[in-house]
Amino acid sequence: MASGSEAVHYIHLHNSSQSVLEALRSQRRKGLFCDVTVRIHDASLRAHACVLAAGSPFFQDKLLLGHSEISVPPLVPAETVLGGEEVVVKNEGVQDGDGL
Repeated sequence: MASGSEAVHYIHLHNSSQSVLEALRSQRRKGLFCDVTVRIHDASLRAHACVLAAGSPFFQDKLLLGHSEISVPPLVPAETVLGGEEVVVKNEGVQDGDGL
């Protein structure tokens, strides 16, 4: 409990996890709050570092080193980079999914 001189502030987040993901996708599409660039082959996309770090040890390690631009080597398996629908690594380049 806070002492008499400390103010306690509560933030109520009424969004479900699905609506939070939808908001993140919308922000990324608009270029809002994107703080990292991911490059795969000749393609690139802007993304939220916290989302990448939460979904991938590969990105977390790079981001902990302070990288704001991350090149994904062509030999890194897609499931190592990020699972699910978010980023699909193919020989032809990058498919930007609905995530990130």
